[in-house]
Parts: sequence; structure tokens; C-alpha cells
Amino acid sequence: MQNKRGLSAIVATLIIILLVLVAVGIVWVVVNNIIKKGAEDIELGRFILDLSIKSAYIDDTNVKVNVRRSTGEGDLIGVKFIFLNSTDSISVDREISLVQTQEKLFSFGSSEVGDVSVFQEVSVAPIYESSSGKETVGEITDTATIAGSASPEEPGLPGTGYCGDDIIQSPNGEDPEIEEICDGTSLGDEGCISQGFDGGTLACDVDCLSFDTSSCTSEAPSSCNGTWDGVAEDPGVVCDGGVNCKPDCTCPTGFTADGAGACDLDSPINQGDIFLV
Repeated sequence: MQNKRGLSAIVATLIIILLVLVAVGIVWVVVNNIIKKGAEDIELGRFILDLSIKSAYIDDTNVKVNVRRSTGEGDLIGVKFIFLNSTDSISVDREISLVQTQEKLFSFGSSEVGDVSVFQEVSVAPIYESSSGKETVGEITDTATIAGSASPEEPGLPGTGYCGDDIIQSPNGEDPEIEEICDGTSLGDEGCISQGFDGGTLACDVDCLSFDTSSCTSEAPSSCNGTWDGVAEDPGVVCDGGVNCKPDCTCPTGFTADGAGACDLDSPINQGDIFLV
């Protein structure tokens, strides 16, 4: 009887151990799946693929969204756009590969989003391929208000763009915002003549805060009459009538006035010695 009781205890113990092992196995499968799922959720692509909206506005019957990818590694295979109003949202995926710092202007018509005028905001999220080969949508990286009609030839609504989008906004939507007086090819109603010159081509400085008048031209000073009378007698000119002196009484690039009405070629710059090994 004692041997039978001892054997029963051993069998019971083995069954308990077996049940524990089975339970541990089940728990491990569940935990492992959770870990794998979590690993995909926190994959590096979610953090290094950063997209920003540079401008978003309605142009006729289309919504136009200018998107810029920031620096950072990762294979971007698409962009998800989410258009929102107070009661509804519509998402549109665009398969496209943007390299670092590249910008792309996307256009969405009524066939994709319906009545474009009802949407107030647009958000973007990166689409990338996870390490398991699964197409994955990252977190929303930026949201912007959709402005009214704006074109490169007309000032845009304040806070809707950035310096370099050819639309004048004051202030623009950058951080920090700046008061643009021009933007790229958009100069407002300004030109060289309105800036006090006689002609030429006006441009916008890269900071959108001032005009570039380097290509504007002015009438030569009255003292530029073909005869060098000295600096005191020829105000506003550096040369006059001499060799290499330009018709507007300035020296060409690479030349320097010789003080007698002409321009001498600048001496070559000695950058050092060259040693033959």
C-alpha cells in the first residue's frame, strides 16, 4: 500500500510539473507575440521619418499640400493624408519616395476628397516598410490649417506658408514666423524703379525680408563725361575715360582703379608654395 501511495504522489507531482510547463509555454507564446507586436510598434522608422507641412491651401477646385521630409534615415514609401473638418475625416494614401529634405506639392481634387471647401485641416503621417516587410503607417507628424485660395502671384493668407514657396505671407507659418515683404518670384508690386533705380531686374533676398537690387541699374553720374579730373572733381565715379573703365565709370570685376581714370587688372593672389614630391 505504501508503495502504491508513493507512486501516486510521484505521478501527481509529474502531472503538476507537466501542467506548469504547459502553462509557462502558453504564457511565453502570448508574451512573445506581445513583444514582437510592441517591437513593430516602436520601430525606429516611427521616429526618424519626419514629415512637415509647408503650406496647405485651396486652389480653385483642388486642395494643395506642400510636404517636406526632414533629415533622418529610413525608407519612406508613401504619405498618408488625413483631411478633417468638424464632423468628418477622409484619408488618402500617396505612394511616393521622398529623399531627405525633399519637398513635394500634392494636389487633391473632388474625386478623391469630395467638396474641398469643407475641410479645415490636413495631417500627414509617413508610410514605411517595417523590418518584417509589413507596410506600416507611422504617427501623425504634422497638422496644418487649410487656407483659402492662394497662388504664387498673389499674397497668401497669414500663417499659411514659408519663405521660399513663392507666396507672400505676413507673417508666414514658420517657427519663428517672419513678416515677408517678398518671396521667391513674388515681389508684390515692387520693381527696380519703385526701389529708386532707373531699371534692371529686382529680386527677393533668400530671407524674404528684403529685396536684392544687385541687378538694378542706375544712370551714370553726371561727372562720368569721359575725362578724368580727379576724385574731387568726379564725384561718384572710380574711373573715367581710361583703359578698362566701363561706360558707367566703374571698374570691371577683377580690376582696380589706378587713380588716373583707368582700371588695372588685379594681381594674382599668392596662395602658397607648391612642393613636388
